[in-house]
Amino acid sequence: MKVRLIVLRAASIMLVLAMPVQAADVFKGQRLYAQECERCHGSDGSGVMAGGVDFSLGDGLRVSNKRLHDHIDRGKGGCPSFFGILESEEILDVVAYLRTLY
Repeated sequence: MKVRLIVLRAASIMLVLAMPVQAADVFKGQRLYAQECERCHGSDGSGVMAGGVDFSLGDGLRVSNKRLHDHIDRGKGGCPSFFGILESEEILDVVAYLRTLY
């Protein structure tokens, strides 16, 4: 029983170590934001469109990265879906950049 537990723990550790670790790229996120988001949210995130989210005040940023990712991927309110336009990693890059605006 004890040996089995040790083997399971070792296998879990090996699995975690084998997984690629990738941090979001804020600079890539900034470029993608300028390309895809700036026309509606403004260069400083202040929300140039009427009723737009003002990221510079922290609006819309008081949620998890997963929720922000899902909003960008699926769309929310007047914001279109970027599913099929941006890869998941690119969306996380944009989320990382959004965090710098507040």
